Amino acid sequence: MKLIRLIASPVLMYILAGLYALILAVATLVENSYGPAVARESFYYAPWFILLQLLQAVNLLAMFLQGSYFKRISKGSLIFHGAFLFIWLGAAVTHYVGVTGIMHIREGETANSMMKEEGTGMENASLPFSVTLNDFRLQRYPGSHSPMSYESDLVIKRENESPLQATIRMNKVVDVDGYRLFQSSFDSDEQGTVLSVSYDRPGMQLTYAGYFLLLVGFVLTLFSKKSRFGRLRRELGEMKKNTPFCLLLFLALSGISNMQALRAQQPAVSSQQSLVASQLPCVSSLHAEKFGNLVVLNPNGRLEPVNSYTSAILRKLYGADKLNGINS
Repeated sequence: MKLIRLIASPVLMYILAGLYALILAVATLVENSYGPAVARESFYYAPWFILLQLLQAVNLLAMFLQGSYFKRISKGSLIFHGAFLFIWLGAAVTHYVGVTGIMHIREGETANSMMKEEGTGMENASLPFSVTLNDFRLQRYPGSHSPMSYESDLVIKRENESPLQATIRMNKVVDVDGYRLFQSSFDSDEQGTVLSVSYDRPGMQLTYAGYFLLLVGFVLTLFSKKSRFGRLRRELGEMKKNTPFCLLLFLALSGISNMQALRAQQPAVSSQQSLVASQLPCVSSLHAEKFGNLVVLNPNGRLEPVNSYTSAILRKLYGADKLNGINS
């Protein structure tokens, strides 16, 4: 029982997440210093790293199956966190079931196989379709030999089906019966192309399902009454109801308590201006500046400083930013 409680512990989840983030940071540094091949061999494809991800998935699943935790968590949060299980499963299927290889074709030639890397070296693997390279085009940056873009015009022929013409570019992928063709490289004489070929339909479907659940869970969490977002919406709604009354009361009290102090600081004005100014609830400039920096919720549901809120009211009612030299 202790082992089960440990596996389903939220504390273990935080420890594993912190360790995972630390390892990814180290792997990134290794990849920048020694190249992607070393990073893949030492970290990303290492058995211990895959075991760590499996332990994270088991921990998350055990937390979901725990009765008390399952009752507390909202449906949106449950779907949101459960989506990571699908994403992890899709990545695992891609790693262990997916097939990747290289297809080299010269202009006018046809290929129906690819070279894939096995534990004993490169091996030739047949494909359920053939690819013919009609034309390869390369564009360079003006005044430079550096490639700007390159693309290949292909004719893809599947058995008992009409040929399919497709153009593959650096950022455009071609899908054929679950296989994905990427523009990888080209021959130095610009008469041939090198395509990356990958087959990962099961893993890709699981990963896309995980991303969809991630979006659904996020949306449900935003509108759930049990979530933190729901509590914040309720609190903001209460603030919106009470803000106008509190603001008017505070302005009135501040104006009454500081009216005499401000009159002593102001220079002499005309009798008419004095009469108007005496009827305004004024506060000291220092106190007004501090109060103006407070954040309030306006009637439109937006948070803004008191300065902005009161200035908008003054401009709407009086048509200016100041009234007899006094700001809002």
